Amino acid sequence: GDKTWRQMMMPEMSVLDSFDEFDGGVYEAKKWSPDLRFVNRAGSAVIWPPGYLHETSTLENQDGKCAASITLQYLFPQPVQFIRAFLPRLSLSSEVGHCHYRWDDYATFAMPMKPSGKQHKIDAQVD
Repeated sequence: GDKTWRQMMMPEMSVLDSFDEFDGGVYEAKKWSPDLRFVNRAGSAVIWPPGYLHETSTLENQDGKCAASITLQYLFPQPVQFIRAFLPRLSLSSEVGHCHYRWDDYATFAMPMKPSGKQHKIDAQVD
């Protein structure tokens, strides 16, 4: 059947200002502010990147029949540019933060990180 969808990008968070995004946590944290609303008609699909919170509401079928829907998650293709842009925000998410092991190379373009030789200067500043 037809469904009304409302979506929003994961809000910016910090370790001191995080919340549980699953099953209404965004409402309790008063962070629900959808930036997209649309009706998805029967037989259509919706695709969005990781880190999008969503809310659905099934509209009553005119013929009175019940409807079913399914959710699929795809490993590939990865939305690399999106992940690169929002990695700090996504890494704090309880919904998708556990995926960082797949995304770490996107931030560095899979280049090996070499020490800069300035560790002694960093250590001196910390002390």
